[in-house]
Amino acid sequence: MLAILLFFLDLLAFTYFEQWVIFSLLAFFIFKLVSVNFSYKFTSFWLPISLLLIQSFLLTGVFGLSLLYLLPMILIANHCRRVLLNSSVILPLIFIVIAVLAENVGFKLLLGLPIATFFVTIMKILVNLGLESLILLGTRGNRCLPYGKGRKVWTPSRMNAS
Repeated sequence: MLAILLFFLDLLAFTYFEQWVIFSLLAFFIFKLVSVNFSYKFTSFWLPISLLLIQSFLLTGVFGLSLLYLLPMILIANHCRRVLLNSSVILPLIFIVIAVLAENVGFKLLLGLPIATFFVTIMKILVNLGLESLILLGTRGNRCLPYGKGRKVWTPSRMNAS
């Protein structure tokens, strides 16, 4: 049901800014897609896909156009999920950049709509990268942060070290 909340958050941001600026539902779906415990249940796959298709229809006026980048992402994530074992932070970030570029440049060129300026496109990418980073940080905790001072990582060898 978090997907419905994020869909309405995107819709609220759309009505406020008069354009799609944040893609929080897409960022959440991409994070869930690359996680190890992903399943094709209704609430974790089919509901977000349906809401993403509705969101793409509201954005472009063509239903199902976002499947052009969602299907390759699903296939790549399905292959990489077994290889990366939930340790990849860069894959969701790459996916969100590809999706924002496809929505803001590719589809607008395809449909003959005016393309946003370079600055607006870069700002949308940065906003959505920050949003994806917050989602990653909120769901993975300090495992998303780079190694540094004061970061404690639990290992089996520390279990008996007192």
